[in-house]
Amino acid sequence: MAAWSRLSTNLDKNAGDPISPDEQKQLLNSTEIMVAATSDGGSSWTTKQLTDNASPDLAPVTAVGGSHAVVFWRSVYASDANDLTSFDTRDSICFSIYDGNGWSDAKMAYNGSQGGVVGLKTAMLENGTSIVVFTLDRGSSDPENQPMEGYELAYRVVEKDGTLGDLVVLTNDKETDANPQVAAADGSFILGWY
Repeated sequence: MAAWSRLSTNLDKNAGDPISPDEQKQLLNSTEIMVAATSDGGSSWTTKQLTDNASPDLAPVTAVGGSHAVVFWRSVYASDANDLTSFDTRDSICFSIYDGNGWSDAKMAYNGSQGGVVGLKTAMLENGTSIVVFTLDRGSSDPENQPMEGYELAYRVVEKDGTLGDLVVLTNDKETDANPQVAAADGSFILGWY
């Protein structure tokens, strides 16, 4: 399984031509999530576009378990064309599940209500249950000297039919909790972070 963001808009520009903030926003808004699957060791791949919208879809992560697979990605939006990485309008996590026959419609796993998304990882058990683990940026009380003070770790389990488990925020402290890692082993998820 492989997943990536694809740029679906082209600008009519020559090499070296400047790109305006509005053109940068147009390019960012045209990113869509693509996925490719193989069942024969990589000799042939089936590719599918999972999103088709006017907002940025970024940073896909994927996992496989048995005949199932999942792709999680960030669905974001910035209102200011001069600050395209400040996702002040939307910073959520969406997902699509492969059930052995096809991909589900995109669903939301996290709506951005607890803070911005900084890191994203996933794993899947053999029974098709998946987990998305991510770092939340809840803001810092001292952004100049301690910019990552508000980084906390969170996760959500998703059943193979797309049913969402509880959103769990694991940390709530003044430490920097970042770089989440997750693995599936012996029917359990193992989670680590810095």
